[in-house]
Amino acid sequence: MVRHIILWKFLPSLDEGRRAAETARLTDAFRSLKGRIPGLVDIEFARNFNPDNDYDAALFSTFTCKEALDAYQTHPAHAEVKNTIPGCLGSRACVDYEI
Repeated sequence: MVRHIILWKFLPSLDEGRRAAETARLTDAFRSLKGRIPGLVDIEFARNFNPDNDYDAALFSTFTCKEALDAYQTHPAHAEVKNTIPGCLGSRACVDYEI
């Protein structure tokens, strides 16, 4: 099994209302990938409620193996969601590890 974790900052230009709307949209969009991408065991997107942290949002996903994570990266359903991110999320950090 493999974990794939991404942390993002919202673009500074987004006001609170837009941040809330984008959080809801991305939560639903990422959740919709479960069952559509082979090897994707679980996935969740959420907004950080702690204002003292460096990142505003996180994606936490689990895959059956590294090959499944690699396939996810180029899957058309993932690309649909990923292509909407530059309009609301900016800098990011990513960690992938075996469990």
